[in-house]
Amino acid sequence: MDELINLHFNMPTRITAEEYSSRLSLVCETLLDIDESSMQQRSEISRISGYLKRFSDMGTVNYERSEFLGELETHAFSTTLMLIREVDEKSESFESFALQCALIARLWLTRGPEDYNAFLQFYKTLIKIEKPLPFTKNFVARASVYELQVELKKVVKNRSDKALADLATFYQPIREREANKTGKSFYAAASFVKRSALLSESIAVEQVDALDEYGEHIDSRLHVTPNLKRLSHQEYALYNKKKVGLQRALYNAEVAPAWSLRAATHAELASLLNSIDDNLLGEQISQIDAQTSMYLFCFFGKVFGLSDPFSFILLNKGSRNHCEDGIKPGTITYTLNKRSKRELSEASVTLNTRLVDVAGPRDDAQRHHYYTNSQITLRLQEPLFSLLQNALTVTEPDKRNHKSVSQAFDLTAKGYSNWLNRSIDERGFKKFGLTRTAFEQTFLNSARGQLPESTLNLLRQQSSVQQHYVLQSHKEITKQINNAWSDFLLSLGFTRITRVDSASQSLHLDNAGSELTLRHSLLKAVLQQTVEKAITLMKGSALTAYVQAFNELAFYIYLRTAATVGLRPVNEPFPSREHFSARLKLMIVKDKAVHHKQERRLIILTPRLILLIERHLETADGLAEMLGINSPSAVVSRLRAESEWEHFSSAFVEKKLSALLSASLKTHSLRHTAAQSFLKQSVRKRNYSQTAMNLFMNHARANAYALSNHSINSISEYSKCQQQLIEQADDSELHESDAQALELLNELKSEVRE
Repeated sequence: MDELINLHFNMPTRITAEEYSSRLSLVCETLLDIDESSMQQRSEISRISGYLKRFSDMGTVNYERSEFLGELETHAFSTTLMLIREVDEKSESFESFALQCALIARLWLTRGPEDYNAFLQFYKTLIKIEKPLPFTKNFVARASVYELQVELKKVVKNRSDKALADLATFYQPIREREANKTGKSFYAAASFVKRSALLSESIAVEQVDALDEYGEHIDSRLHVTPNLKRLSHQEYALYNKKKVGLQRALYNAEVAPAWSLRAATHAELASLLNSIDDNLLGEQISQIDAQTSMYLFCFFGKVFGLSDPFSFILLNKGSRNHCEDGIKPGTITYTLNKRSKRELSEASVTLNTRLVDVAGPRDDAQRHHYYTNSQITLRLQEPLFSLLQNALTVTEPDKRNHKSVSQAFDLTAKGYSNWLNRSIDERGFKKFGLTRTAFEQTFLNSARGQLPESTLNLLRQQSSVQQHYVLQSHKEITKQINNAWSDFLLSLGFTRITRVDSASQSLHLDNAGSELTLRHSLLKAVLQQTVEKAITLMKGSALTAYVQAFNELAFYIYLRTAATVGLRPVNEPFPSREHFSARLKLMIVKDKAVHHKQERRLIILTPRLILLIERHLETADGLAEMLGINSPSAVVSRLRAESEWEHFSSAFVEKKLSALLSASLKTHSLRHTAAQSFLKQSVRKRNYSQTAMNLFMNHARANAYALSNHSINSISEYSKCQQQLIEQADDSELHESDAQALELLNELKSEVRE
């Protein structure tokens, strides 16, 4: 037991259990109440707590700091713990003693047992000069570390206590170095995804996500446009406040409920439209005058997601000098009816689909991936179609071809804003806090949970990390947009002009998004080839043949897992056994540079993957026993010729895949394949959730992760939901090869255990 206590708390050898039992027992109780440790750590702390209760009747023992000279830095936590003045449980000051033990327990959990500066500040602030605090041990155990830090700062503000302010800064996780395990840093990124925000009239800010050459997220920053050296001290302080406010606003915008004042409701938008012209919802759009139609066309363009509809170029496809090559992203094409030049027979908008610039497949491997197009053409939906038709009736012919919407309609962004603000004021919405942006965001806000983020950002022409991972056909994208827009129009009160059947004008073979997604038939062939190779090897009776067959089956399990749950291609993709639970059907991995040394990613596994992994581990244990070596520590690993266990590193997998397919394949393709499968099946079954997709990919907008200290749902609730979604995305065509792999593993297990 002494060894276990020293493992966690590093107690000085000359201090006996009888001397530290009272203090450490309270620390263990607090750690168990906080419940932020791993299952194994909780189990061990619980055992320590039970052991220490044997010494509950021992007398109090107190020490002075001078007695620990030479041990203060090597035993930072334990020596500071022993300096807390111990009192009898019946004493009036016992609550203060218990609170100090709880606070040092939280500090141990946050900073670890070796942060000398943190525990030195704890001694100076709370032990050397004992100070009462306005909360209890129970609050420390229930509150998150961030909530505790906030409360400490409130006390600091009331008391102007600099020492307590310094201590409060230690109640937050230790930030790791910026460079991650692969040596990548923010400024060494291959590309950046930017989102602009106006901080004030003089300061503009960009939220920047750094991506590596494969599209993997490295880090996020806020970049400021002006040179801060020109700011005065007061202006710099004001900028800092605004910067923090912006970070919080971006975070709160992501965790906020679906409807808030940042977006108008359907009823509020319908009321505004009726006040502008009741012919619109009355579906008599031809009765709306041309000038109002121009304004409404730009307004619905904004509602549809087009950030700058004024800059779109109008192209008349019926013009004699029209050329299809002239249709580029940012154009609106239309064709006039031959019988009536005042009517349109067709109108479309063309958008850019290649919004994230990252490396695609190598030349010799392009045939193994789906082809993508850099632009998509969508039919213009109602009421945009009819409003454009109205506006063009009074537009001169020379102004409606190869001219921007702003030039064609003699309309500026400022003029449009003044018109819409005036309409909002006249209807009385301003006093309720509803702004122009709130009305323009109605559709995007209502569809943000049900439509994939990659699709919504395609409409806004904003880049996002998931656009690099998700592959969708133009037909699928168009169907998603049309269904969402039609539902939106129905909720506004339109009944006859919802054109759900409108299809994309792009070729049906065109795709948008990920360029690294493997063709489904190719992945299936690779898995089947791997199983067949293992079958051939199992026909031999030599130990080397069994080891090779085991390695092939381990590679099969890696491929199945990576292509199902989206493992990141890192040097150690699978965690150790203590971070895997067959009963809960999940594992937690550390596959990305994070700000907390204990932060891990939650991965939900399907029952078939669990079965494969369990058989793999049983077989691995049998092989280890036969070879006289240690069992593998990782959940899935392979055996080297030197009888050493090895992870499926990115370099190894890439080399093996390239040899199998005679092409230079990237390991990242498996993660892209998993993303496509998860999204495709969710959309097909009409149960798509962007939160579930973010959790699946371990992505977040504005650092608002699905699993955090502020999550509404527990891990078990998320697990149950994710389990259903991943199972429906798991390909049933691979079940036959799974059964073959399981049969081979069972056979191999029986052979090595004989």
